[in-house]
Amino acid sequence: MKEAMARLGDHAVVIGGSIAGLITARALVDYFNQIKVLERDEIEDRPTIHKSIPQGNHLHGLRQGRQQVLSSLYPGFADDLRERLVPARR
Repeated sequence: MKEAMARLGDHAVVIGGSIAGLITARALVDYFNQIKVLERDEIEDRPTIHKSIPQGNHLHGLRQGRQQVLSSLYPGFADDLRERLVPARR
């Protein structure tokens, strides 16, 4: 059974809805009652490139250690990647 985390406060604000911002927001969920993510771009309900992210259409890679961290924060993350046919590094 997961131990209850000590709450640090009621509200936290994360500036920017990038991957880093969203991971930060997820990590803060264990310590705050409410998280607000401020993002200047319109958020679509499908994968899309944001206008304000010039590197958004570049090729990106995910190292195994980071995949393990993301899988611990987001259960089913690695399975979702496999279902979407994201190639694994060999």
